[in-house]
Amino acid sequence: MLKLLTARLLYKPSRGKSGKQAAVEDYVEVINHLIKEKGYASQADVAERLGVSPPSVSLMLRKLHDRGYVSHVKYRGVALTEEGKKLAEKMEKRHMILAEFFTSIGVPRDIAMEDAEHIEHYLHKETVEKIAQLIKRLKGELKG
Repeated sequence: MLKLLTARLLYKPSRGKSGKQAAVEDYVEVINHLIKEKGYASQADVAERLGVSPPSVSLMLRKLHDRGYVSHVKYRGVALTEEGKKLAEKMEKRHMILAEFFTSIGVPRDIAMEDAEHIEHYLHKETVEKIAQLIKRLKGELKG
């Protein structure tokens, strides 16, 4: 019990990603999904999918462009750069690992997908890797 209390006192939430980084990742994910679904991602589509205003999307697209994640031509849509594609793939992989873990412990798929979306941005890379290893071990035990 003392170890748990000590761990709680030492935990510093600021070591995780900021809400701003999570938003960056959400935007990149949404743009990637729209491009896969429709062949393009417009500002209006991004705004609708995220439930934010078009001016908010415009502001974030400028930030994403400055960080090298998107190329954007006004009134023509948004494309992911190679860096943007790498980030989108990384987030999609994290999402699927977490969703698979949740469903493996009995969480309904729709809830697992929603929960994965909420926490995928805040888990340490090593934590996600350990969850992926656990899933592989569980699958191996089920097959054997």
